Amino acid sequence: MLPAGEKNGAKGSLLERLFRRMLDDTRQKHLMPIKLLFFVQASTLFVLYPFLTIHMKELGIGVEEAAAMNAITPVVAILMPPLAGMAADRIGNFKGQHKDHR
Repeated sequence: MLPAGEKNGAKGSLLERLFRRMLDDTRQKHLMPIKLLFFVQASTLFVLYPFLTIHMKELGIGVEEAAAMNAITPVVAILMPPLAGMAADRIGNFKGQHKDHR
């Protein structure tokens, strides 16, 4: 085993860079409002998600339809961020970007 200071291949350096990047990200104060917004949004979604099927049943939605909606949700969640990123890159409105932020 290599000493802690030496890099031990691609995996060690990749993990080190990942943790360093995550640590640096926590120090950026200008990102705190959006981090708080995402935390609140995700926590409310995950708290209510188990009750969604019960709510669908109360609305009269069948089991097959509820299953289809629950199957589509993760696919949309996986595909939409890259598509939104591509749309933002195509629009190219970067006027609010500051040079001192990474």
